[in-house]
Amino acid sequence: MVESLAAIRSQHKRMVAVVSKLPDVEKRLRHKKQRDLIELKRAEWRFIGERLDHLQGYTGDDPLHSYALSPLYKDLLEAKTEYYFAILNVLRRSFGIVRSKARQEGRAFSFRNACELFTEICRENANSIYTLFEEKPSQGIPLDGIRDLFTAESKLYRDAVSEAEQQEQLLQLRYGGWADFWKFAVWELRHTQLKSEWAEFLKRHKKLNAILKRTRFEDMRLAAVQSSFGVPSLSNGHELPEIGGYIPAGNALAVVNKT
Repeated sequence: MVESLAAIRSQHKRMVAVVSKLPDVEKRLRHKKQRDLIELKRAEWRFIGERLDHLQGYTGDDPLHSYALSPLYKDLLEAKTEYYFAILNVLRRSFGIVRSKARQEGRAFSFRNACELFTEICRENANSIYTLFEEKPSQGIPLDGIRDLFTAESKLYRDAVSEAEQQEQLLQLRYGGWADFWKFAVWELRHTQLKSEWAEFLKRHKKLNAILKRTRFEDMRLAAVQSSFGVPSLSNGHELPEIGGYIPAGNALAVVNKT
């Protein structure tokens, strides 16, 4: 069944409306620093939602040029939104494949279209911030750890691991959330039926990985928030800066007011 352009646009708009309000407000946050961090992440996801609309061609002005962003944070947001848009395009092409694989695996699959599946993937990623608020001595991953994770992913995606390593990582994707499972579902078709979409996904993943590896991004501590007993701080042990009208990107600040 071929969907109308109006239906596709409607699905996209509903998706953007939800993504722009992530992370979900799951519960009352007991600490001001927790509330501040959620506001930071909400501002980021609001930007991602706006730019997904632009990348899809539904808005004319690129939000990258509508906000006064620090150069560091601008590069990160550009790469991150293009990475998510590449995922969306893979899902649009492979939605039936993911649905079939999910049913084979005994997973409940309630998504009606690729936009709904993509929304859930974004929700999983955005809501992972709440693990920082658990009453444990140490939570979160330092920037070096984030870089290592992206590098390991890159090696898997580019077939640069041994057969044993590949099978181990695919097993993790198989039993992970939707943000992982979709990759397992399309794995066997990534170089054939999904060749162009997968190639674009790899390109955007590589770009984001390269940005995180930049030496000058050592100061971009927003990508490495950690916590102790539920109280978030930067990975260098410093306090989160006051929010006001800013999104901190390390020592550089990105103004989130539109110009």
